[in-house]
Amino acid sequence: MTAPVGEKMRAAVAEGTVKWYDPRRGEGYILRVEGPDVHVPASALLDPDPGFLIEGQSVEFELLKIPGGFRAKGVRVVGWGSAAPPNDPPNEPAGR
Repeated sequence: MTAPVGEKMRAAVAEGTVKWYDPRRGEGYILRVEGPDVHVPASALLDPDPGFLIEGQSVEFELLKIPGGFRAKGVRVVGWGSAAPPNDPPNEPAGR
């Protein structure tokens, strides 16, 4: 499959669940709905907070084929899945 001149080929959009992500190591893996697990480097995250991926979250991402497997790109959280949402502190009035 080739793209017309001047147009880039788009990567396939995939869905999955965060298997694990270690912000200290800057990497993790996503369990795909269909197919093998996908490596997630920190550079693939759309959110600049490296700790935003939590095991069990539902995510969407572009799927890139690399030698030896697949890599995610443009990872974004679309739901909490089996992960528990964080406990947000109650809103405090300004000046307290």
